[in-house]
Amino acid sequence: VGGRDEPAPGSSRDAKANLGALAELGVGNDVPGPPTKASVMEFAAHGPCPKFSKYSGSIEWRNAIFLFVNVGGSDYTNLFFDGGARMSWYAGGRQTEESPIIQRLLSKGCSPRLLFCRQQGQGGPPSAYVFCGQLEYVRHYPGTMPLEVEWRLMDADKLAGSERFIELMDSAGQAT
Repeated sequence: VGGRDEPAPGSSRDAKANLGALAELGVGNDVPGPPTKASVMEFAAHGPCPKFSKYSGSIEWRNAIFLFVNVGGSDYTNLFFDGGARMSWYAGGRQTEESPIIQRLLSKGCSPRLLFCRQQGQGGPPSAYVFCGQLEYVRHYPGTMPLEVEWRLMDADKLAGSERFIELMDSAGQAT
């Protein structure tokens, strides 16, 4: 996507994620460390953790985009469909179809879009983020605020055998 400012030095947009480390971790497994985005970012970094917004549900790297989803809380409406093969995701409140990261996410040939989900704590701490693999764009709903995007989980067959992923689906709820 053209017309963007150069990424700030030391930011995730200026760094490459270690996709090999994520492949070695495997889909359906907890990312090591505390249940924070920083743990995911540190795990995926080649060296020092890059700068990123801990408040954003989508974080860009030079070679990937990470989507972070909390499920099971009363404030979250992310749903899984088709037995975990598809899911809904909601962009940040200020992000629109014109936002550079949304344009990148929705574009054909986009860098890998990788999903990390965790169960929101119900009176306790949240669970660790689970690496849920790559996403493929299905559709979005123009004009919705926040913008709703539907994704296909490309690793759904592998995730079907993950107890952690099944717990996430149960917590999130499933649409028919």
